[in-house]
Formats: sequence, C-alpha cells, structure tokens
Amino acid sequence: MIRGVIIIGVALFTPILAAANESARFVGILEQALEQRLDLDPEIRTYLGMKKDNDKWAPRTEAYASQDLEISETALKALAEIEPKKLSVTERHQREVAIYYFENRVEDYRWRLHRYAVSQKDSPIDDVTALLINNHSIDDVKDAEAYIARVQAVPQVVDEVLAAISVRSELGISPPSFVYPKILENTRALLQGTPFQKNGDAAILLAGFRDKLEGLFLPTDVSNELVGKLKMALKNAYEPALERYIAALETEQEKTDADDGVWKLPQGDAFYRASLRRYTTTKLSPDEIHDKGLSEVERIQNDIRAIMKEVGYAGSLQEFFQYMRTDDRWYYPETEMARDDYLAESVAVIVRAEEKVGRYFNLMPKAEVIVKRVEAFREKNTSAAFYNAPPLDGSKPGSYYVPLYRMKDNPRWDLVTTAHHEALPGHHMQIAIARELKGVPLPIRLMSFGAYSEGWALYAEYLALEMGLLEKKPYMNFGRLGGELFRAVRLVVDTGIHSKGWTRQEANDYMVQNLPYTEDYVAGEVDRYIVWPAQATSYKIGMLTILEARRQAEAELGDRFDIRLFHDVILGQGSMPMSILERRVQAWVRQREMVEK
Repeated sequence: MIRGVIIIGVALFTPILAAANESARFVGILEQALEQRLDLDPEIRTYLGMKKDNDKWAPRTEAYASQDLEISETALKALAEIEPKKLSVTERHQREVAIYYFENRVEDYRWRLHRYAVSQKDSPIDDVTALLINNHSIDDVKDAEAYIARVQAVPQVVDEVLAAISVRSELGISPPSFVYPKILENTRALLQGTPFQKNGDAAILLAGFRDKLEGLFLPTDVSNELVGKLKMALKNAYEPALERYIAALETEQEKTDADDGVWKLPQGDAFYRASLRRYTTTKLSPDEIHDKGLSEVERIQNDIRAIMKEVGYAGSLQEFFQYMRTDDRWYYPETEMARDDYLAESVAVIVRAEEKVGRYFNLMPKAEVIVKRVEAFREKNTSAAFYNAPPLDGSKPGSYYVPLYRMKDNPRWDLVTTAHHEALPGHHMQIAIARELKGVPLPIRLMSFGAYSEGWALYAEYLALEMGLLEKKPYMNFGRLGGELFRAVRLVVDTGIHSKGWTRQEANDYMVQNLPYTEDYVAGEVDRYIVWPAQATSYKIGMLTILEARRQAEAELGDRFDIRLFHDVILGQGSMPMSILERRVQAWVRQREMVEK
C-alpha cells in the first residue's frame, strides 16, 4: 500500500510539478532577459536605485543595439517554447505582454537609425547630466567616486553620440534645423559657473555633488579631496568633450534643412506607421487617427461651449480661447515667489487627491510623490511637465517635475488637471503601483507601453472630475476639457505633420486656432511632435480604449459594476498593450457574471 500510495501520489502531482516547472521556466526567461539588459545598460540600474556599475554609462553604439536585439530575439524564441496550458491564467496574460514587448523591441531595431540621435527632447548630454543630478545617489565615498568616474567618462558618451549623428547624416536622417539652437543652448548652459569660469555660482554638476556630500558628514579633508577630483574631471574631461560636441553640432546644423515631418526620410511613411503601432499599440492608420482626432476636437469643443454658456460668455469659441490665454487673472506673475506658489498649490492638489483615492481604488502606492521644478539648464526647452518613478527600494519618492521658465506656459486653469495627470490619480498611481505589485515578476512590472501609461494619465484627468476633485467649478472643468482637447488636437497635428506634409507653421496655426494655450507653449509642443513622431497620439488613443472598456463593463454588469475592482483589473498587472487590456477587462466581466449567477 505504501508503494501504491507513492505511485498514485506521483501521478496526481506530475501535472502540478510540470506546471510549476513551466512557471519557473517562464519567469526565468524574463529574469534572464532583464539581467542581460541591465548588464548592457547600467543607467537603467541607476534609475531603478541599483548601485552595480554606477561608475559607467550605457553604450550608444551599433554593437549595443545588436546585443539588445539578440536579447529580445532569444527571449521570444524561449517564450514561444513555453506551453501556455501549463501556466496560470495570470501567467498567460504576462506571457502575452512579454511577447508583445519583445516583438516591439525587435521592430525598434529595424527603425533605430530613423530616430534622431539628438533633439531638444532627447539630448544624451542632457540625459546623463540629469541622471547624475536626480538619480545617482551618493551614500558613501564609493558612490561619490563613481559619480566622478561618470563625469570623467562623458567623452565616451560624446564620441558615441557624434558617431551616431554621422551615421544618420550619411543616410539623410537629420532633425530639422530649428532643433540645433535649442540643443546648443542647453549644452552651453551646462558650462556656466565654476570650475568652467573663474567667478559665479558653481556649475550644476558641481553644486549637485556638493549637496549630496553634505548628507554624508564626511571629514572636511575627505570632502575637499572629492570636490577637487570632480573639479579636475569637469575641467579636463567634461568641458573639452562638451566643447567638441558643440562644435560638431554647429557643423551639422549647416547641413540640415527646415523640413519637419518624417515623410522626408527614407521609407518615412513605413517608419511613421511603425511608430504609430509602437505608441498606440493598435493597428490604426494615420488617416484613421487623424479623423478620430477631428471628431474628438469637435465633441470637446462643444462641451466647452456649454461651459461658456454656463459662465455667461457671449463671444465665439476662439474669442473665449483668446480670453483664457491672455487675461492676467489666469496666470501667475513672472516672479520667483509666484513660482513657489505654483509648486505649493500643486502639492495642495495632490494632498486633496490623497484624501479621496481610497473610494475609487483598492490598490494604493506606498511610495510618496513630490513636486519639483525642472532644473534650470533644461527648463527653457522643456515644453511639458513630466513624472519620474521612484526607485525599486522605495528610498526616494516619485517626482512630478514642472517647467516654470515661463509662467505663461502654466495657466491657473490647467494647474489642477496637470497635477492629476502626473501625480494622483495619474502616472504616480499607475507606475508606483506597478513597481510595488506582489506576485508579478519584476520584468513585467518594469515593462511600459505608451498608450497604457499616457492613456491612464489622461483617463485620470477625467476620473478627477468624477471623484469630486474639481469641485464642479466651471473653470476647473474647463481646464480638464482643455487638457483633453489638447490631446485630441495632437491626433490631428501629429498625423498632419508626419503623414500629410503639414509644415511647422501650419501645425502651429491649427493648434492656436483650436486651443486656449499661448503661442509660445504651442510652438514648443509642435517642435516636440516633430522630433518624437507618434508619441503624442498615445494619450487620447489609450484614454479612449480605457473609457470604452469601462463603459462596456458598466453596461454588462449594471449595478454589479465596482469601480475599485475595475481599477484593480487595469492596474493590477502593470502596463500592457491596448488589445490585451480590452481582453483582460472582458474576462473580468465574464468572471463577475459567473460569480453573480
């Protein structure tokens, strides 16, 4: 009998053991791919709060791109060999997400040279400087020495970026001429102050380094020695590298033209369609997205006309927009005190949101979120607020960054909506929760899809009204509608520029005609769309998908619909493509219906 029991036991548990083995194999594939990526790119480790290789930069070379491709292809092959039937329902979902993610990376490799090596939106020199200031933690002398080593290694970054520019230039792939003055302005700002000049304040990297050292309470001689080493690295490595970078950009600028859209590039139409697939995670064509944008612009503008009627404004829509973009009551003055006030009010908006999110969410982020002003060296050419995620260890909060160079770019009626988009219940809620999820493999938690993340943040603006965070004040709701209209206009303008041959001026004119934002702000946004094709379409496409999934769930479940459970479904597995999100919600609805029966 003992022998029989053993035999029966093995028979019963063989499927369970096989499933466990397949689950472990699945997670192992993901973890191996992530570790290989981290070994290739130590900057990702720094963003995640990891200290390994924090004295190195990621390569910006063709060899790096080939190695990254190999990681994705190897992972895809291994995932194809996994037997889905031996995975749990949740693991099957995760496998689908992972396959989509790695397929995207393979597609990205095909089009890697079509993406500009530098732009005002994506300047590697700005990026490495911002990483040192905001993400490179200094908890001991070793970390400080790693910071100095990274400054000394900036010439490597410059050499690789210049090589990437040269390769693309030979293929006829260069950003339009307006880009170069913006990059040059940012780069020159990095060489202001000591030790580059005899007088003045400390340069931004030196000042940031000193601030980090203050928290260590090191002996004065040790601190002074480290500061001295950094000054030498800045003068002997960093400054000559940036001067060489500036000279090369000035030369490159003379070769470029003013043409804006990617239609001008070799295979530009195919590249743009691939970019739309990447950012929207749909198969929508440029024409379909353009038409959807026109339809949404008309709908939202009619909602704004209703607000005009509510507040007693008798003029036209364009006259109302002009009033909203020019009247002083809607703007803080151009003073440092006013900038502090803007940041303080943004904090107050987030605090009010914290008091109400529990009624709409079961999942809540443990990490806090803080509001910060964008650093001076890149603030002028930063067109929009943005969010930086907390590190995995929770040692720092998430950060909502606001560019306050021109207060006219930050109307009072837009403040509340922007804070909800970037912080709560927007990006911070979504990204911090994803990083903290239990029982979800880390690689899945770190994957990101544009339509999901930006779509959620725009949905969060809509949700803020439902949560009572806009207090039903018409001008606050105008700010929300203005933000949604802004993203609808993006569908029209992005496809207009890159698919229909719109000029930079035509795009500016359309936005000014159809939005309440200032001409300076609109100009910065148009320039962003030109160098970052298709990204701007992800917001509205993602939001519309989430809203439609919710409306279908509400219609099918009726009184059984629970908004907190719905948000669990959207947020409980991290980022995902829109097609998978739709199926996930549909499966949840079927499950709820079965439970109720």
